[in-house]
Amino acid sequence: MIQIAIAGSSDEKPLKKAERKAREFARELGKYKDEVALLTGGRGGIMRIVSEEFRKAGGL
Repeated sequence: MIQIAIAGSSDEKPLKKAERKAREFARELGKYKDEVALLTGGRGGIMRIVSEEFRKAGGL
C-alpha cells in the first residue's frame, strides 16, 4: 500500500481555486483507493476537504 500525505492550509475559508483543486485531486486519488492510504492532519481547510472527498470515494 502506498501512503500519500497531504499538508495544507487549515484555513476554514480556503481560496475557491485551492478548494476546487483539492477536491479534484482527492477524487482522482480515489480511483486508486485500494492501493493508497491518505494521511492528513484533517483539522480543517484543505486537509479536511481532501480527507472528505477521498472518504466519499471509499478510501482510507
